Amino acid sequence: MNNFEDLITRDESLAVICTYCGAKAGEVCTTKDRYGKSHPLQNFPAHPARNQRAERQKRLRQLDAEREARR
Repeated sequence: MNNFEDLITRDESLAVICTYCGAKAGEVCTTKDRYGKSHPLQNFPAHPARNQRAERQKRLRQLDAEREARR
């Protein structure tokens, strides 16, 4: 991870499960090397599928908050 945005994205992504590697909420995404050994991702905050899932849940929470504010 290279910048502050990556850290924010990683923190948001840790709140959901990863459909790519199967990491549970709170666990870091992993990948396998050529020998089949798992290790944590180093150059990316999380798998793209997990990032997208976290963004979607963030938008849904914002939408719910807006709906509650209108009531």
